[in-house]
Amino acid sequence: MMKNLLANSSTLVALLAIALASLFSSNALSQSGPLKPQVFLNVAATSDYVFRGLSQSDEEPVVQGSLDLVLPGGVYAGIWASGVDKPFGAVYNQVGGDEDLEYDVYFGWNKRLRNQLTLDGGLIRYGFSPDDDDLAWTEAYASLAARGLRLKASINVEGNEIFGEYLEASYVKRVRGIDLKLHAGHFYLDEEVRLIDEYSDYSLGIAKTFPQLKRLNVQLTYHFTDKDARDRYTVAGDRFVLTLSRGFKLTK
Repeated sequence: MMKNLLANSSTLVALLAIALASLFSSNALSQSGPLKPQVFLNVAATSDYVFRGLSQSDEEPVVQGSLDLVLPGGVYAGIWASGVDKPFGAVYNQVGGDEDLEYDVYFGWNKRLRNQLTLDGGLIRYGFSPDDDDLAWTEAYASLAARGLRLKASINVEGNEIFGEYLEASYVKRVRGIDLKLHAGHFYLDEEVRLIDEYSDYSLGIAKTFPQLKRLNVQLTYHFTDKDARDRYTVAGDRFVLTLSRGFKLTK
């Protein structure tokens, strides 16, 4: 069923781009972003770094962090970094998965609309060190969000030619101070890897921020994938992941 619904991901990405363009051309835009530049820092520790259903840390704990700049008008840029070990289970690597650091650099534009929609678009570069495998790649992304639901499309525009498009839907609802999170995604590969060229991943999570602990955020997430990924990738098995994080605003 998923293959029938998402048979032509490039067309869906193009349609989303047209939809965003039509929103930009309308008079529906409202003011968003801070009145002056803001800088934010986030640090986290997680029991397993899972990306699109696959462990990037060989199912081991890692430390992560990000630094973000948000400008007036909704323009933003940042860098996110994490420890890795045999990313993607080394199935996409040509040398053997010797990467031990991932660093993602991104910039984009986020705009809130008067009809309660928020649109977001930009570029992200997934980088690795060392990267003897030439695993790094760049994606363009666009998303629409409203009332906790977000639809997002990402497409590979440069770098590693194995990765194709990723389509995802997520939903967050706060109930008595606890965030309930749902996610579903479908990853299209431009080359067949271990006899498959696409797979789906899913997650269910809960998260809570504790003001009495200096706004420490605790999140527990259950990740799982479809049978194709489980059968072909050793790092695609069902798993619970515990993440502790805390954010800091570095500007007044």
